[in-house]
Amino acid sequence: MSAHIIPFPKSAKQPTKEFDPFEEALAEMEERLGVSVSDYLGFSGNPEETKKIVERNMNRETFKILTDLSYNR
Repeated sequence: MSAHIIPFPKSAKQPTKEFDPFEEALAEMEERLGVSVSDYLGFSGNPEETKKIVERNMNRETFKILTDLSYNR
């Protein structure tokens, strides 16, 4: 009886993604606002439509926070 060595495939190392706090902050802002930062700042897009989207998303977030606070008393 002899032992057999089972070769495992070499796992390729994933390229390391550098952490950029600025990019992460922009991505979080875009997620919360629902529009791109350039639209929000007025560099592109329709200002009226952007305002409506941002207001809607901020109202949703506010009501969600208020709901969470009222249930966790």
